[in-house]
Amino acid sequence: INPRLDGCIRAWNLMNQGHSGVKEVIQEKQSKHCLVAVGRGSFYPGTGMAMFQINYNDLDSAEDWLINVTMTIRPSTDTGVMFALVSGETVPLALSIVDSNSSDSQKIIVTIGNITVAHLESKKLCTPRKVLVGLLVTRQQLELSVDSHTDRSNSEQLSILHQAMMANVVTYLGGLPDVPLGATLVTAFYNGCMEVEVNNRQLDLDEAISKHNDIRSHSCPLIMQ
Repeated sequence: INPRLDGCIRAWNLMNQGHSGVKEVIQEKQSKHCLVAVGRGSFYPGTGMAMFQINYNDLDSAEDWLINVTMTIRPSTDTGVMFALVSGETVPLALSIVDSNSSDSQKIIVTIGNITVAHLESKKLCTPRKVLVGLLVTRQQLELSVDSHTDRSNSEQLSILHQAMMANVVTYLGGLPDVPLGATLVTAFYNGCMEVEVNNRQLDLDEAISKHNDIRSHSCPLIMQ
């Protein structure tokens, strides 16, 4: 079986081979059911995350690194971590969607530790439309772009990120592992569809070091209008 295919069953004929109980188990496992209409992207159900080991260092200079993240998102809820770097018990960088005071908009924020260093407000994100989000970070500057709007920062907090990048960071999509209270502002899991490219490489969730079983790597439910 092609591992890129999400395991699902449209009919139960295969399971009508006796009273093993397998059919009942799979019927109760929602993540194994086929979606009626699917589109591109990975679906995060808001219950877990995927972990990657990515090297962001510049091969020509040990002191330089680059974080270039491009993602297409279609959130289902208004708060959750989409992308994060974790170092030990700290979160030196996180890109999250958060609720806004306005009823028709939401915010995308970038945090270093528990400090917001960039943010942009966008039209309500939990809709059928897809939104392009970009995050470009170097040692000197951070740039967040959403819906063609841009926010730039050269916050002193970047020195904290630089220290972490000189050590070891682990990349998380869709959420965070257990970190101490106050390590970062948002800890909720992301719920919705997302396609992620890091440093010009499309991330394949089937290649993650670990991934929550309920995440669908290559299929996203379509919202019928």
